[in-house]
Amino acid sequence: MREYETMFIVRPQLTLEEAEKVLDEISKVIQAKGEITSIDRWGKKQFAYEIEHQKEGYYFVVNFKVPGDYVGEVDRRLRLNDNVLRHIIVRTDE
Repeated sequence: MREYETMFIVRPQLTLEEAEKVLDEISKVIQAKGEITSIDRWGKKQFAYEIEHQKEGYYFVVNFKVPGDYVGEVDRRLRLNDNVLRHIIVRTDE
């Protein structure tokens, strides 16, 4: 299994509890074939520029381990979630 880190931003119209539910959905996708090593909740932050006409959002950073062929499914699920404004996944192992 390889190590990855994803950062994603959730819409600010949601309550903190609803944003946590989005995190739970993504966590379940990861845990289906891998494991989460850490979750960092940054809270609601202002953007440097507008994203989809939004000026702020909830930031989450998740470090996880999954097989290399499964990271595409995690990316797909993040793209399909309407409450996720932006996301990025990077490989952290060498």
